[in-house]
Amino acid sequence: DQGHCMGLIDEVEHMLPMDRTKDTHDGGVTQSIMGMYQTFLADSSLSGRLAIVATSNRPFAISDAMRQRWVVVPVFSALAQDMPGIVRLLANRLGLEGLDDQVLREASARFHANGASPREIREAIIAARSVSDATVPANEILHRAANSIIGNTDQGSTVLGDLAALQFCRSSLMLPWHDAATGAFHPDFPLPQHIKPFVDPTTGAIDQQELGKTVEMLRSQVNI
Repeated sequence: DQGHCMGLIDEVEHMLPMDRTKDTHDGGVTQSIMGMYQTFLADSSLSGRLAIVATSNRPFAISDAMRQRWVVVPVFSALAQDMPGIVRLLANRLGLEGLDDQVLREASARFHANGASPREIREAIIAARSVSDATVPANEILHRAANSIIGNTDQGSTVLGDLAALQFCRSSLMLPWHDAATGAFHPDFPLPQHIKPFVDPTTGAIDQQELGKTVEMLRSQVNI
C-alpha cells in the first residue's frame, strides 16, 4: 500500500512453509498459509513495486510449485581471486586495519587452499586475536590466523550447496561463466573443480542428468 518496498527472508525454507506435500500435523494451517502465499507471489499487480529476496542453501527443500514463483539466482562459493577482498572485509570488521597487500594475498591463498568458508576465516581471526596481546600488529594476527587452519575443512556442504544452486538455476544468464547481456559462454572462466565435470568446456551446456544424480547422492551423505 505504501508504494515500492523490499522484503528480505534469510533461510526461507525454515521461515515459511515451502512444501505443501509434507504433513505438518497442524490441521491444515500450514497448507492454508502456503496457498495464500503462492497466490500473493503470483499477484501481477505487485510487479515493479514489491521485491522479496529470500536465501536458501537447500533449494531441494522447496517444492517445484514454490520454486517456479521465484527467479533463482545461484550464489556460488568464492573463487581464489575473490578471497583477498573477503578476508580484508572480515578482518576490518574484527578491527584489523591497515593490512599489507602481500600478507593479505598469502593469507587468502592459505585460507582458500584449505577450503575455509567466511565463517571459518572469521573464527580463525578471532582465535588468533584472542591469544595475541595488544602489541601484536594486525598483519601478524592475520598471518597467525591463516597458518592456524588445521587440515582441510569438510567441503561436503560447500559442494552440495553449489551443485544444488546450479541444478535449480533456470537461466544461463544467471551463471557467472555466461555474459549477462548476450548469454555467451566464457570458456576461460575459472570454474571450481567440483562444478567443472557438469559444464561442457566448449558450449557451457550443463549435464543435468549427472548433476541431479550427484546432488541426490550428496544429500544422503551431507548434512547441509
